[in-house]
Amino acid sequence: SSGDSLLRDETVTLDEDILRPLDFAIYNDSMFIIPDYSGENRLCRVNCNGKLIDKIGIIPTIDEKALENARPALAQAWRSFLDYNPNNGILAVVTQLGEVLEVYNLKDSTHVVRIGEYGEPEFKISDGYGIPTGIMGFSDVQVTDSAIYTVFHGTSFKEIARQSGRLPDGGKY
Repeated sequence: SSGDSLLRDETVTLDEDILRPLDFAIYNDSMFIIPDYSGENRLCRVNCNGKLIDKIGIIPTIDEKALENARPALAQAWRSFLDYNPNNGILAVVTQLGEVLEVYNLKDSTHVVRIGEYGEPEFKISDGYGIPTGIMGFSDVQVTDSAIYTVFHGTSFKEIARQSGRLPDGGKY
């Protein structure tokens, strides 16, 4: 064996209440934090057996109409990547669309939202789904003891369509 193969150590079956889990962070070796794609809350906390413990936070949007009437589409547009650092208790959440960074300090329960120049995720609703109309935002986030690192694109979907769906390699910053 070359040592670079992935091996499945364990399978965790998640509760049916957890919709479309696309990313997760491990919290204190006993829990998963997963974005909540129902739109009811921002994050789900799930135990190591896949059982939903609770849901926390709300999507920090200024689009109150979507928050009231189109939560699943809104949550889909706010599809996020996340990372947690157990050394400092920092959970960072970044949006795939738009330019939103959320920082949760899970040790003292503080939450900071930073919206960059490209703003919140932009989308239109079609058949109950959120269709992106703004920009391709973040594609990764890593939390270290002293900094939060992200990969950010900032390419509009119009430009992506002009390029026949091809994105340049790497990120913008």
